[in-house]
Amino acid sequence: MGDEDNTLKQLEAQRSDIINKLAKIEEKKAAVSPEVYEKVKKEYEDKLVEVEKKLAENVELVKKELDNLKQIEEEVAKRQKEIKFKLEEAELRYSIGEYDENTFKEIRLQRRVLPVPNVVI
Repeated sequence: MGDEDNTLKQLEAQRSDIINKLAKIEEKKAAVSPEVYEKVKKEYEDKLVEVEKKLAENVELVKKELDNLKQIEEEVAKRQKEIKFKLEEAELRYSIGEYDENTFKEIRLQRRVLPVPNVVI
């Protein structure tokens, strides 16, 4: 999804840039003639329409990215549940004397540094 991600990010960046420029054009409205203001504003509004059309064409990319993020969220939730379970188990074993303090600390440390699913954003 690398090229698709880049395309989407580029389009989002272009859209953001155009919106910022339209805001600046509005701020400068009083400093230029109405003709210049209207001409430049129209150019940027047209650019915005084009970028938004391209974004709309890439709705499928957005859906794929959303699905990817949901999958990552599920993986993270699963990992959190697993870590919580293991820590709870270690705490019980420590509290009944099965684990000494060093073993318990080591288990806690190991659980804190478990690898996180590979996230590509």
